[in-house]
Amino acid sequence: MPVAALAFFLAFGDLEEGPQRWCAYRTSAEMKKAAGSGETTGQWAEMRWQGMVVSRLLYATESEDSYVEDTYALDPAGRVVTLARHGHYINDPFWTTTYRSDARGKLILTPESAAERKKRATSGREDYFLDWAKYDSLPSMPFAGLLARQNGAIVVRYGCAKVSR
Repeated sequence: MPVAALAFFLAFGDLEEGPQRWCAYRTSAEMKKAAGSGETTGQWAEMRWQGMVVSRLLYATESEDSYVEDTYALDPAGRVVTLARHGHYINDPFWTTTYRSDARGKLILTPESAAERKKRATSGREDYFLDWAKYDSLPSMPFAGLLARQNGAIVVRYGCAKVSR
């Protein structure tokens, strides 16, 4: 059985204005070294795949006062089926919400997560990070310019690419 491939992605630029470029790395150590040498946005991702199937996609965003890790489950066509968002506002405990794709492919909170969000809102806990960008497919990810499909497989173009707006 073939071994799954692994890549790491790091955004450079300003978090509020959005990244100006994304870079792809073969190892976590390469990405961490790059993060220490430039102005990053606080956004990074890790993707594990085999052939055309992504088995793990973790997308993290960090701001001055919040941290979020999104774990995406994708179908074989690269569409997001579920998204688990695990995060917190500074000094608040971490919590996880789950989104599922509806018939049109739009990510919506599950009823359980919507109820928890309402409960947390009435208790005064911050949850604005739940409104941060969510992506409905692999091609919609901001680092998608570093990905290609060739000969029945996902291929990563290691290096950097400007983000097109």
